[in-house]
Amino acid sequence: MYTVLILAKGGKKLLPLLKKYQSNEDIEDIYVVCDKHSALETVNLCDAFDISKVQAVVYNSKNREESTLIGLYTIEEQRQDDPLIMIKEAERPPLSEKVISVPLRLNKLLTIYE
Repeated sequence: MYTVLILAKGGKKLLPLLKKYQSNEDIEDIYVVCDKHSALETVNLCDAFDISKVQAVVYNSKNREESTLIGLYTIEEQRQDDPLIMIKEAERPPLSEKVISVPLRLNKLLTIYE
């Protein structure tokens, strides 16, 4: 199962991606990193559309690298295990189900041979 870290500007444009990942059985939970102005709107969208996999919405930084680190630190603080993390920029096209599931299957195979 994946933990997804979404780097986003937030807001309503994020909703289709959240719905897609909410319905994907390979995705366990979602963390969103977005700007301060969109954080509350993102939380409200999750409540309104029953997006229950979102575990945290945190503020981004001035660049992508720092924002990614903020999200990874948040996941590390909240999770007791070492999840397989998929990092997704919300502004890019959504990944297909096949693209999402292939690395997960490969990870399972590699675990078998360890």
